[in-house]
Amino acid sequence: MLSFDMTWDEYRKNPSLNGSSLSNILKSPAYFRHCLDEGVGPTQDVTRVGTGVHRIVEALPDCDPSKLWRVMPDYRNDPGNVTGKGERSYGTTAWVREQQAKFRAEAAKDGIDVVSVREVARIDRMLRSLLNNREAMQIVTNSQREVSVVDEEIEGVMCKGRIDGLWGGLQWNLKCCTRGVNKRAFGFAESELHYCFKDAMHTMLLAEAGVHVSAFRYILLDDCIPYDSTHEFAHKFARPAECVVVDVPIDIIRSTFEQVRSAVRLYQECMESGEWPGVQHYEYIPWAPSGDGLDD
Repeated sequence: MLSFDMTWDEYRKNPSLNGSSLSNILKSPAYFRHCLDEGVGPTQDVTRVGTGVHRIVEALPDCDPSKLWRVMPDYRNDPGNVTGKGERSYGTTAWVREQQAKFRAEAAKDGIDVVSVREVARIDRMLRSLLNNREAMQIVTNSQREVSVVDEEIEGVMCKGRIDGLWGGLQWNLKCCTRGVNKRAFGFAESELHYCFKDAMHTMLLAEAGVHVSAFRYILLDDCIPYDSTHEFAHKFARPAECVVVDVPIDIIRSTFEQVRSAVRLYQECMESGEWPGVQHYEYIPWAPSGDGLDD
């Protein structure tokens, strides 16, 4: 079933298997089972930044950021921040953690994410780079955004997917590249996070729902901040973000269809046997050929 107006909460509640979960089985069935049972850990700042950008893009041209997130107050500099001995502190004390937990809980009641001032700055840089890229904005503004495909079968298993955007036969995916917009950095991210695998699964689901995808593009946003940087100077002196539109030959996506089918079959086998073995092998699928338009 294809839906253009399904909310994120409605999509999440659908029990079908999704590409992000299934891609974990590429590491090993044991890892897939662990993520299913234990989750994938706390949300990282890079994830919150990416989610923030996606939510704004989904809402364009009308967007009120105050309805999308709340900015965490700087409790460390609050006069109420004192140690257990009653001494003034500027660190992350038990009092600070308690206030932050309360703030997140209040935001969660309203279904709103919490971000830091620094994360808002990164989101703003990425958004400006997108708005200044004519090709990217043409794609975004003419597309159906946040398209859901649910309850479609792959190898007899009910699957689902959430696609960033569709414009006729063009399927596109928005990526926030914290490692940089270049072939080496993005290729590493693709290999680690299995972008091509998930995008191929989405293309297959769209076909099952009656949508033929004839072209695929990535819209890459780079906020130019070092991946692991927590230093104030790195954010203060960051150069303007970049936006690049990359045309990925559809054959690259289609070449991954069999890998998706194999992963679904492995999932079926594990579900039926109840056995979830560890690492067996690793297969790398190139995300793009040479001469793709990205910087070397």
